Amino acid sequence: MTSVAQDCQLTSTECTATARFRIGSNAGLGQGNPYIELFYGALGRHGIDFAGTLEPNMAWLRQHAEQVEAVHIHWPEHLLRRKPQWVRTAPGIRASWRLQRLIARFAPPFHLVRFSRFLRVAKGTGKRIIWTLHNLEPHERRSAIQRAGFRALARHADLIICHDQSARAECRKRYKTGAEVVVMAHGNYDGVYPAPRPPSTVRRELGFEERGPLVGCLGAIRHYKGFDLAIDAVASLRGEVQLLVAGCPIRCDSGALRGRASQCDFVRVVPRRLTDQEFADFAHAADAILLPYRGVTGSGALLAAATFGRGVVASDLPFFRDVLREHPDAGAFFPPGNVPALADAIGRYLSIPAATRQRAARALADQYSWDRVIQPVVEVIERWRGEAAGYSA
Repeated sequence: MTSVAQDCQLTSTECTATARFRIGSNAGLGQGNPYIELFYGALGRHGIDFAGTLEPNMAWLRQHAEQVEAVHIHWPEHLLRRKPQWVRTAPGIRASWRLQRLIARFAPPFHLVRFSRFLRVAKGTGKRIIWTLHNLEPHERRSAIQRAGFRALARHADLIICHDQSARAECRKRYKTGAEVVVMAHGNYDGVYPAPRPPSTVRRELGFEERGPLVGCLGAIRHYKGFDLAIDAVASLRGEVQLLVAGCPIRCDSGALRGRASQCDFVRVVPRRLTDQEFADFAHAADAILLPYRGVTGSGALLAAATFGRGVVASDLPFFRDVLREHPDAGAFFPPGNVPALADAIGRYLSIPAATRQRAARALADQYSWDRVIQPVVEVIERWRGEAAGYSA
């Protein structure tokens, strides 16, 4: 049996750390999620560089062995369920439903074996393994294969990044990992979005009253986010509050949402991917953002709202509670899934003077600047860099 190093055909020179610390990530830059640019941009200011997008296979590892000191995995569920590239591009396979079903059955186990081997070899050849645990498990289409992939990643990881203390505790409990598990709060979105247009203009274009209270559900439309609950809650208020639901539907029936909305003159659904300008316009035009999530480990939606000085009405879940603890006027809570309680929370929150809400939300955003939140990750990597150079950081 060949050794791990022989398996990857690496030399000792290829495993030597350099002055700068370079990270390959399965989440690339410029792919529509500002979090990735903000995260690696903050690391870059400490001499920790994004070195390119990785593929979890041996060919990538051989080719890029000299170019990275660590591999960083975000959202591993996507790696474990996607179709291979040759399947996605071959016309004959795309046209055959029988082949599609066969591939759908056998691709996940293949991905799991390949992913586990990639982690084992990368770890064995001196690469640090980093996992940002955005979710304790996938939001949709959970499977035994995906859970096995999460366990493999936890087993090989040197560093696991969680976004709050509750996620860290659950990670420790669930995975019994030997990795260092740190809490890195989710940063704000300063500098990402363009300046919003006047709220009156945006509301008029959407068909809303310019002066009536407006709340929003923004971002990808997914079942776990509970946007259907928001429509029901606002409908129960009988025109006292207007609601905008806007974002790209992902594995959910947007037609059902539109059907609910069609029964209310004061609800609009925009079921498509938003441009950065539209997101800025819609967030700024709203008086508050609704986060009626059924469950969540971490979410950028709260920080995105706060960046625009907009507070939230959120499900009483540990992540939201932790982030809002020091800024009570930046949000209100309700029991998850409880539509009447959500309607009541909307009314309670909007009764707070607008200037007070906005100051509190913006103060929250300021607390979560990226230069501040990135520090726990920087401290770990600086220690690694010191160990590689032969001294204690």
